[in-house]
This record gives sequence, C-alpha cells and structure tokens, in this order.
Amino acid sequence: MKRIVFILIVALTAVISCKKDKDINLDSVTISTIEPIFKSDNSIKTGAKVSVDLNKNSPFHFGICYSVDQNPTLNDVTTSNNLANGYEFESTITSGNYELDKPLYIRAYLQDKNGKIKYGNQVTAKRDLNIKINSFKDIQVGLFTVDYTVGAEFGSNLSSGICYSSSPNPTIQNSNYKKNSESGSGNLLLTSNSFYLIPAQTYYVRAYVQVIDKIYYSEQKTVKLAGFVGESGGLVFYDKGSVSNGWRYLEASKSLLKNANTEFKWSCVQNQSVNVNTSREIGTGEANSIAMKEYCNYANNAASASLDLVRDGKDDWFLPSLDEMLLLAKAAVNYDLIYLGNPGLWTSTQVNQTDGYIVYGYIQVGEEAVYKNNLFNAWPIRKY
Repeated sequence: MKRIVFILIVALTAVISCKKDKDINLDSVTISTIEPIFKSDNSIKTGAKVSVDLNKNSPFHFGICYSVDQNPTLNDVTTSNNLANGYEFESTITSGNYELDKPLYIRAYLQDKNGKIKYGNQVTAKRDLNIKINSFKDIQVGLFTVDYTVGAEFGSNLSSGICYSSSPNPTIQNSNYKKNSESGSGNLLLTSNSFYLIPAQTYYVRAYVQVIDKIYYSEQKTVKLAGFVGESGGLVFYDKGSVSNGWRYLEASKSLLKNANTEFKWSCVQNQSVNVNTSREIGTGEANSIAMKEYCNYANNAASASLDLVRDGKDDWFLPSLDEMLLLAKAAVNYDLIYLGNPGLWTSTQVNQTDGYIVYGYIQVGEEAVYKNNLFNAWPIRKY
C-alpha cells in the first residue's frame, strides 16, 4: 500500500511540474535589457530584468547578444557568464571582445526549451575616446616632438606612440612609427626617430593606442620640419612649434661672421677673466650676447660683432648659445645643408671666467672649452 501511495505522489509531482513549465509561456514574459556600464578594465556590465523568477527552475536559457550592427541575434556574439538573480540577470562583455571606437548594440534574450527566442529592447554602448595630438614642439631639421593625450578610458593594459608619413593617414603598418617607453594614459611627449626624415618636408602625424591586438588612431595633423629658407634668406634650423616670448624660429645667417682674415675673441683683449652670466639653452643666445657686450663692448668680441651686424636687411643678429650652435652644426654636418667652415665657432656660453665654449663639426659635431682670448669665427643667428 505504501509503495502504491509513493508512486502516486511521484507521478502527481511530475504532472504538476510539467504543467508548471507548460504554463510559463514565453510570449507572456517581458524582458528589458539593462543599460550598459563601462568598468575600469573596459569590460561592459549589462543584463536584463524579466517577469519570471530565473532562480526557480525556469525553463529558459538566457543571456546577452551583441554586435556592431543593429538588432543583434543569437547568430552574433553572445555572453556565457550570465548570473541569475531572481527576476533579473547580469552579463559581462569582456574587454578585447569589441572595438572601443565603434558603437556596440546589445540585446538580452530568453530562449525556451523548444528553441523559441524572445529579445529585449536594444541598448547601445559607446565610449568617447580621448586620443589626440595637442601640439608639436622642438621641431628641428630631422626631428620633431609630439605632445599628445591618451584618455583613461583605454584602461591600463595599453601601449601608445606616434606614426608619421609624407602621405596622409599613416599607420604603424605602412609608416614610420615610434612606441612610447612610458605606458598608461595622460599627456605624453614623444620625439620622432631621427632617420628617414627629409629637411623642410611636411609630415602627416597620428598618435595611436594599442589595447591587446586592437589599434586606435587620433585625427592626423601636419608638421613641417626645419630646414627651409627664412626671412633673411638663411636656414631656419629650429622651430618651437608656436610663438612665445615674441619668437618661434631660429634662422642662421647665409654666411659666417668672418670678413677677410678677421677672427674674433670671446672677451676683451685686456681682460680675459670676465665672468658673464650666460646660459646654454635654446632661446638664450640673444640675452647671452647682450650680457657679453655689456662687459666687453669691443669690435673684436664675437658677441658685439654679431649684435652690430646688419646683413640681408636684418639688424637683429646675435651670437648663438651652446645648444643653439650645436643644432645649427648638426644641420650642417648631418644633412649637408650649409657649409660649417672653420673647425671651431664661438658660442655665447661661457664655461668659467677664463673659458668659453666653441662648437666644431667636420665628421661629427662636438663642443670644447677654450680660452676666451683665442681667435675663432662665429655664425650669427636671429629669431623671429
């Protein structure tokens, strides 16, 4: 008798269970896709709210489908990490499974045991990517520096750099490029490689970010290298990138300061031990020259002779600082743009009370400390 009762109970339970599954009609279930949220690792948190308790022996398979095309279906990519929580479920679209710069269309779905599918509403995930070139700096005959920004939305697992070409829309596959040794987001500086660049050439430049195996590019900007003819007909060998403190370009005179057999001292003949407050940095040559002339206003002083020069319609010449002269010498030697001439040329940067710097450059460019009363030529420059 007990055995008969047990069999009846089991049979009745099975009937009730089948009736329960049958009573849950997919057409009567509502499903609402949850708006996506980007997480710090660039994964996307989404899911759905439904009108059936998914934790109570629900007969439905559920998840998220997504695509770069609208109205995604189960034929597109789906999630497998779905977590039921009563009348809703969560899903995560992992980073690397979608492209950051394209909108991603997302729909939740329910599928019953017969294969019938019902989709929720479509939602869209789209990040505003911040990758841009801010400016160009320190533009030389064969180099330029890029100030660019990489937004935090790219996450931490990234690398970045610049690519550049004489043709539009450069990529790291078809152009010169340089990877930044610094990782992460924020404002970054990167100087181009020094080879294969042509003086006075205009280059198209884009910043790039690589996240796993996907690459994202900024809008392109153009930069023209130094090495072109300036206002006085001389060589422009340096470009700051923008005007500040009243100037942007450094231009060399078309010829050396020397006339006939004249060469110049750094300081006065009578007083070699002159302590002048000078600097070596780019942009300081004019101030150095003025300070030198104040201490020693003598015609055979290289700075005075440069400041007093009137040439090619310009009267704003000065003796270059050490770093300015090194840039000019490198343009002369490395790119054969101008003839450097004398093995030693004065700069307006002193070493100490008795010595000043010269720059030399036959096969290679270098600097040397020499007595201020030695005779060397000079190459005047100007800024505008």
